[in-house]
Amino acid sequence: MNAQIDVTRTVAELLLENPLRAIVFERHRIDYCCNGKKSLTEACLRRGLDADAIRARLFVRSDEL
Repeated sequence: MNAQIDVTRTVAELLLENPLRAIVFERHRIDYCCNGKKSLTEACLRRGLDADAIRARLFVRSDEL
């Protein structure tokens, strides 16, 4: 299932595709506003996070809130 999210896409693109992903980004302090043009990989590197682990968390559904 994780193959559906390309870690080279920008944080902003991923957020626009599913606004609930903001929850994950906020929990991990990934800036999707000012630095939204960075790829998920780049944003994770800046925060010292594993991009694959974050990608796995991006499958957020409204019933999980």
